[in-house]
Amino acid sequence: MTITFAPPLEPARPAIYHARAAARNAAVAEEAIGQLRDGLSGSTEIERILLKAAAGAGKSYVLKKLVADAIDHPRCLRVAVIAFQNRQLWPIAASLGKTIGKERVCLFASKGPTTTFPTMSSTPPR
Repeated sequence: MTITFAPPLEPARPAIYHARAAARNAAVAEEAIGQLRDGLSGSTEIERILLKAAAGAGKSYVLKKLVADAIDHPRCLRVAVIAFQNRQLWPIAASLGKTIGKERVCLFASKGPTTTFPTMSSTPPR
């Protein structure tokens, strides 16, 4: 089977939707950071923050910022980051290790806690 790609019928329009989405993502990220700070200061009761967005929306970036902000707060004892699969956490743990210090990051998998990370390659072990 041969598939032939043709040029678009119309020229591309400005990326207004992408710009709107990016602006909204930034606003939601700031809102999440504000909620976290309110929770840590005691002005709001908070148990968890759920980051839910499409792929490429910036969840990992916001998550790392939230973790860094939280651990710098005097009332924060620890931060837990949870994912559906352990391998989803390896790139985040590696990046957090670079940002906040490898000694401050621990992975707790179903087999127990570990402080052994890949050489910051963000590749899960096999």
